[in-house]
Amino acid sequence: ENLCAYLVQQGMLYEQPESGSVVVLGGRFMPRQALHIGAFSGDTHRCMEFAFQKGTAQGAGRLNCIFPSVGVGLRQELERENFQIAPFEMIVMEARL
Repeated sequence: ENLCAYLVQQGMLYEQPESGSVVVLGGRFMPRQALHIGAFSGDTHRCMEFAFQKGTAQGAGRLNCIFPSVGVGLRQELERENFQIAPFEMIVMEARL
């Protein structure tokens, strides 16, 4: 509940009730360079269409979405929306607490 309130307050949570779609979209540090899709649900095409429109309106050069490598279905959905695997490696590190 607190996270949702924060995302709404920051203007990062968008909903389209008629399609049942929700997308979390923002660029915390450099919103003019890239926007990040934090999460989305519902109609993938409508979510991505909105994200592209929002990014274009803000002058962002890129739209990013990070997801687990086991997300094959999600990868296919994003590829249908003209996403490509980024041409750089990313290293994810963690420390167990």
